[in-house]
Amino acid sequence: MIKPFFVFAVSILLLVSCGSDKTAQKQEEKTAINKEKDAGIYGYESGMVETHFGNTKNKEILFFDKWGTESACFTYSENRATGEVILSAIKIQKGGTSYLIDPVEKTGLKMENAFGQADLGDAKKILGYQEERKLEMLGSHVVGTENISGKKCKVWKDDAEEMGLTTYTHEGLVLKTIIDMFDEDIISEATEIQLNIDIPKEKFEIPKGIKF
Repeated sequence: MIKPFFVFAVSILLLVSCGSDKTAQKQEEKTAINKEKDAGIYGYESGMVETHFGNTKNKEILFFDKWGTESACFTYSENRATGEVILSAIKIQKGGTSYLIDPVEKTGLKMENAFGQADLGDAKKILGYQEERKLEMLGSHVVGTENISGKKCKVWKDDAEEMGLTTYTHEGLVLKTIIDMFDEDIISEATEIQLNIDIPKEKFEIPKGIKF
């Protein structure tokens, strides 16, 4: 006959064991989320930004998830002769690797992300988001702030006398750029912004039939 005390002790051990497994799993998930957030790419967990270029039908649509550690940018180009707009380029980033894809020619290039996805932790407050670090490397510096589509942006300018670049960033997202080319401004600006939304995982998948 099994003693009641023995049954009670085994039950407690099972409960503790199951609880420990769940706690460990939650801790692993929390660590993974913190690592993605501390990669210093974007200040939002997920989102979509649609950007249009000047008075053309050219546009880019950026989808991102996991604080930017997964992203996909789709570029659409207008044929000036026919007015047709086609998907002309795809850039997918995940796992620290970039995939540059030509959907028309069905070819692609795979390369490691030069900026990586290292856990910056608190250092990202000093170093800034990834796009901001790129701008600093290119010689741009913050000259003020301005609202774009209701989002407070840092305004970055470089010191170039020709083809000067002005960039507006919000939490690591580029919402507007102005290129001063021979006294003529070439402008790209976000026209639609959705943040902290569900992004289908299919957006980050490599299209079938692409040869690398």
